[in-house]
Amino acid sequence: MNTSAIKVLRRPVESAMFTSAGVSLATVAGVPLGVMLSELVDWRMVFAIAGALMVVLAVVLRFALPSVPADRTFAFFAVFAPLVIAVSVMSMILFSGSIVGVGIVVLVWGFFFSSWLIVANTWVGHRMPDRLEAGGSLVVVGFQGAITLAAGIGGLLVDTLNVELVYVIGSIALLAGAVLFGASNRVSSRA
Repeated sequence: MNTSAIKVLRRPVESAMFTSAGVSLATVAGVPLGVMLSELVDWRMVFAIAGALMVVLAVVLRFALPSVPADRTFAFFAVFAPLVIAVSVMSMILFSGSIVGVGIVVLVWGFFFSSWLIVANTWVGHRMPDRLEAGGSLVVVGFQGAITLAAGIGGLLVDTLNVELVYVIGSIALLAGAVLFGASNRVSSRA
């Protein structure tokens, strides 16, 4: 690995985003790979193989990755990530007829969406440093609640209005979230 790549990996935000890309990859490729392997061996063996590989990977990553100190950059990304996601969502309307365009939009959206969990956890960690478990639980409940509400309300809006309007409403919600996160960061930096 060259020195410029090592410098990139040492920057906290980029390291965290790079690491969280594995979650997105696992989400997309994990199930198909698991099904394929279960055709070759028993499903219990697939779980055993996956477990053993995760232990090996955890040990390798523990010694291979540098220590990453906390940084106040996650404040910038708390505003920037939802803005990029909002633009990506609106771009779906513009590029809906282009497979390449949609592919690029999904790639950008996925990259910033996968970073969002890190941004949210860091934001909560700065506000509740002595109650990280409770803060992490709030993040999980918030994400699950948001997914449930968005699926229900989005489905209702698609049925009564149209898909494009749902994209616009989603983008407006993302912009409102960016403003709220930006305002919360300004208030916390003054305190």
